[in-house]
Amino acid sequence: MKLQDVKVDFHVNGWISEATPKQFWRRGLINFLNEQKLSLPEIVDLTYSPTENKALFLVSYWLPKYDRLIERSTEDLRKLEIDDSNKETFLGITKNKGDSWLYLCKGHELLPNQGHVLALGADYHPRYNFPQNYSDGPHLEEKLKEAKDNDAIIVPPHPLPNLTNLEKFYLKYIAKDPSGKNLGLNEEEIRKSRDYFDAIEIKSSVIDNNQTERIEKLSKELELPPVYTSDGNMAETFTHYSTFDWIDFSSPKKMRESFRKAFNNDGNSYSNKSNNQNKPFSKLSLLPHALMPLIVPRNCY
Repeated sequence: MKLQDVKVDFHVNGWISEATPKQFWRRGLINFLNEQKLSLPEIVDLTYSPTENKALFLVSYWLPKYDRLIERSTEDLRKLEIDDSNKETFLGITKNKGDSWLYLCKGHELLPNQGHVLALGADYHPRYNFPQNYSDGPHLEEKLKEAKDNDAIIVPPHPLPNLTNLEKFYLKYIAKDPSGKNLGLNEEEIRKSRDYFDAIEIKSSVIDNNQTERIEKLSKELELPPVYTSDGNMAETFTHYSTFDWIDFSSPKKMRESFRKAFNNDGNSYSNKSNNQNKPFSKLSLLPHALMPLIVPRNCY
């Protein structure tokens, strides 16, 4: 199925796949910060539009969250009008006989020790060595090669971070991020791994204007197509996004080819947009992202 004018959010990660924590205080904070375990109908209700075609990538860290969502939604799928011919990689939903579609797509936010990387639209499960890789990520090139071998769309998210010493300390020693203090890839790593990347994230809810300017400059120099994403929870999807002239959802391979044709301006094109471009950036908006690793057990990601 080939859809026209598709709004795409490549980076949606604020959702929990497994049972929420048993502790009352943890459950309360998760609900307060709007980070919940969502059912398929709830995700559809939050993101479906009767007038627009949309696609969003449900990104997970370690667990196969997209797969588990589909597995536990057998009854819900019977009640929806769907395209499930490639449900191992994406699922299409329509509420108006195909006038508009929402495609939920599989994605991974890889956590190597040099910084996070998105691997999107491919049916594979990244290999990790647990429990070591919960706090000390594998080598970047290993995860990039694995993603490329599976033909994933590869995008470095929130690159070129300009973190304070306190923020670096928090990431490495308190949140114990597998990438240590390297939340995103630095310039040296991006230059060295340029040929792996299909695009680069230059705007999201966790990227301020100064960072966007620095990423945009590098994007132009390296001829890396820039994309906007929300990098938020379900309520924040499409705050920043990319719109594609067309996307072919007849197979995962053709979907990936559609994105690459647009990135290369080869018979397809795209543009980046923000719904809240006049809203000033505030580091307080990052509080839910910062607190989640302390509140949610690793086995809920």
